[in-house]
Amino acid sequence: MDVALFTNRTIICYFALAACVSVLAFGTLVPAAWSSTAVDREGSARVAATYDKNPVSPDLYPNQYESSEQLLVRESIKVKGPRSFRFEFNAYILAMNSSDRTSLSQTLINSSSEVNRASALDRHWYRTEKLDGYLTVDRLSVSRSVGRAEINAGRFPISLSTMSIFTPNDFFAPYRPLDFYRDYKPGVDAVRVDYGIGKKGQVSAIGVAGYDVPQIVSRAGEQNQGSSRFLVGNSAILARAAQTLRGFEVAAFAGKLATDNIVGASMQGGVRQVGLRGELHQKWSRVTAGLNQAQAVVGADYRLNPKIVIAGEQFYNGAGYANPSGYEGLFNNPTPSLVLGQLYSGIAGIYEVTPLLQLRTLLVVNDSDRSFLISMRGVFSATERTDLSLVVLAPHGPPPQKFVLKSEFGAYPMVVSMQASVYF
Repeated sequence: MDVALFTNRTIICYFALAACVSVLAFGTLVPAAWSSTAVDREGSARVAATYDKNPVSPDLYPNQYESSEQLLVRESIKVKGPRSFRFEFNAYILAMNSSDRTSLSQTLINSSSEVNRASALDRHWYRTEKLDGYLTVDRLSVSRSVGRAEINAGRFPISLSTMSIFTPNDFFAPYRPLDFYRDYKPGVDAVRVDYGIGKKGQVSAIGVAGYDVPQIVSRAGEQNQGSSRFLVGNSAILARAAQTLRGFEVAAFAGKLATDNIVGASMQGGVRQVGLRGELHQKWSRVTAGLNQAQAVVGADYRLNPKIVIAGEQFYNGAGYANPSGYEGLFNNPTPSLVLGQLYSGIAGIYEVTPLLQLRTLLVVNDSDRSFLISMRGVFSATERTDLSLVVLAPHGPPPQKFVLKSEFGAYPMVVSMQASVYF
């Protein structure tokens, strides 16, 4: 048991957050008006058993086969009060067991970005050779509408992306190819103000806190805890403007993102039955001069019939490499992801076999090194509040040799995961 679970510092942080919520919730409201308050709560429990077949690379994967189990219990509460006040709380308890917690496979599967999340709301309460336990507050925020302004503060999700496969404009705790459980997007510590202009316009100011932690944290590895030390250099300040024109939403943003200055834009809309989307951004590093950090993606989706939807996207990553010869030395990054190549293609499909059975497929191709990853997920609604899932991740590409990457997805394990979820 982590003896630092209830340190004075942790207790102070929790009481401070509770005090802030109380002041924002009740300080400016008339108590009698709370008869109109609405409370929505939802709980869920998920059990998953995962089996990995690692690439043939004895230097990086001593074990060809690995297994892991997870139990995640989540509680979500949303409160709607008078005067457009809203409060959201979302937390989970996670228990993880693995045959080899230090393996690269476990690091790849269980990694996340924690640079914009304070560790004060994340407790690593149990740890043994194979088992880890976490208590994490995923969302804790308050919001109010004041005239045309919407103010949101605390821990809540932020994404400026309009895409579904490649999301270069999703800067804060983005999903990765191996994140096959995407029901809840993690929140980040931030303040956001949205102000409506006319009937179809909006301007936004976004501030996101940054902390002194590595860019990627693995729940299964040695680096499995974030930091509460605020770091200005890892923080972000962005301004965004959006306008809907002829059925298309067009947006532009600019500001500071960690150690980069950034400008970007996005659009989304539709022509008849075809949905069209695109987004891009350009970064200028204040640390590494001359580094090309432009990213752009375009895509379309089409509903073939009431049961089948397909989508395709093409992604350009200016910071990537045109061929795998540029990967040498990159394995110092413990979590290879969709950032190594210059060009990627993605095709996704959703097929509703029956009202109770849905199949989702995803093909991601690194056009620069010709490796690819196929993801397939079937979800069966056994009852109104119970889902059974089978997930298969099948990568293809030359495996690493002596700590040198020969392809991006060739370094990934083949994964089969069986899951059961209950909602209450």
